Amino acid sequence: MREHKYKAYHKERKVIRDVVSINFEHELLYVRSDPREPYSHWIWQFEDIELMEYTGLRDKNYVEIYEGYILEGGYTNSMTGEFISKKYVVEYEEALNKCKLIGHTPFGDTWLKFIKAPEVIGNIYQDKHLLEG
Repeated sequence: MREHKYKAYHKERKVIRDVVSINFEHELLYVRSDPREPYSHWIWQFEDIELMEYTGLRDKNYVEIYEGYILEGGYTNSMTGEFISKKYVVEYEEALNKCKLIGHTPFGDTWLKFIKAPEVIGNIYQDKHLLEG
């Protein structure tokens, strides 16, 4: 069974924090205010955040991969044997973790599990410059 974990991006504060718990009735998130302090929390409202779900996968450096992360990775060209490096944005679609290609290729998007040697290099909220293809 997949582990359910979340991070939240606060639109005004422009920070990402681990979600400790979610109160659906009052539309509130309890987030860790300091990543080094397990018992320090902030309360954020749903309308102020973008929720990022954990994919259950880690990159080549063992960093957890969340929705909204930007990955660098690629594939091996079967005809030449050359490794082709690309950038992708992690999205959740139809119960699968899809990676939307940044830039152009005739092959288009792919599933996260098909990317070889993925590495988290940023996220879509704080590293918009990486989205330029």
